Amino acid sequence: MLPPPRRSVKLLRSRGDCAIICEERPLRQLAPHSRLAKGDRPVPTILLIAGWRFFFYANESNEPIHVHCRKGNAEAKYWLDLDSFEVVEAHAYNMTPADKRTARKLIFEHFDYIVSQWDKFQERKNG
Repeated sequence: MLPPPRRSVKLLRSRGDCAIICEERPLRQLAPHSRLAKGDRPVPTILLIAGWRFFFYANESNEPIHVHCRKGNAEAKYWLDLDSFEVVEAHAYNMTPADKRTARKLIFEHFDYIVSQWDKFQERKNG
């Protein structure tokens, strides 16, 4: 029996039902329906709130700033417009209207943090 894959988790902040973490986890640990990157690149989880996981994929190098979110079988991708402070849904799968409202609300509440994590992620990936 193989040991479970290692993963690195760093708790940045915790308050009530909200935890902000920085995690890099190998793609092989993702659900089978997840899109895989070439090779075994990390998929950093930048935010965990109320069961929602917000993350980036490492293989989307030429796309503008965006974030993916997942809770259970619900998953979506949102574009972030820095100039107009806007969040636009790129696609959603198995998300109810309430799920979409919640995900957008959480993105707005943590907009600056998500942008800063995107910048750090791109620097690490390209540097």
